[in-house]
Amino acid sequence: MKPFKRAQRVSNEIQKVIAEAIEFDARDPRLRYVTIVRVVTSDDLKHAKVYYRTIGDKDEARQGLEHAKGYLRTVVAKKVRMKFTPDLTFEYLDILTTDLL
Repeated sequence: MKPFKRAQRVSNEIQKVIAEAIEFDARDPRLRYVTIVRVVTSDDLKHAKVYYRTIGDKDEARQGLEHAKGYLRTVVAKKVRMKFTPDLTFEYLDILTTDLL
């Protein structure tokens, strides 16, 4: 039996792709200090929650992520081979919240 479910492997790959896209490709200054902490996909792989942290203003970072959502979905679609590209939702992960780590 495999040690990880497929959804977990896909989540890890999506996290890596989004983090690289934000770090190297995004030109939006609101995303300058955003760190992607974790991605959790649904079992059917149609939805993905992207948990992030930031040093700067969290509302400004959320606006930047929402603005870049289409671009990030496109990057995921190109780099992660899947039948469907998951819908991305962004959730701020407070430093005090470590349940998801």
